[in-house]
Amino acid sequence: MSITALLPLASLALKLGGALLSSHTESPKAAPRAESSERALAPTLQGLFRRLGASNPNDEGQQGAIEQFMTQLMAGLKNLAPEQSLQGAVGTLQQQLASGSAGAEGEALQQAYTSLKSQLNLSPADLGAFLDAFATTLPRGRGEGVGGLLATRA
Repeated sequence: MSITALLPLASLALKLGGALLSSHTESPKAAPRAESSERALAPTLQGLFRRLGASNPNDEGQQGAIEQFMTQLMAGLKNLAPEQSLQGAVGTLQQQLASGSAGAEGEALQQAYTSLKSQLNLSPADLGAFLDAFATTLPRGRGEGVGGLLATRA
């Protein structure tokens, strides 16, 4: 499947996973918080950015910066490798960055990552290192990632 076909599915899966996690951990008294949690980052992204050094990925300023960067990253991956899976597109971008052949799209993504890194005090030195961490959050097969979460909740 191509990235274009997987993006809506991935977005839906992340929202569903976030809803499952938040409904599992919230008490009945926490119902008013449910409205604000809809605007929160998906738990997978929260965990990724916390591991990379972001102090509070759901803080309004940090969340906005993360969402903007991730939107730019996904659009860049779609442009660089439109017919590949998300995992394949990440690998292609990593190879292009390592070889210096990513072109203007890769340079724009590197600059966007540098800006995000300085805003959030992230630890990976460059976009390639960030992509390594990002790739570990992607499901690699049946029963992993969000699919594994849904299977354990069922």
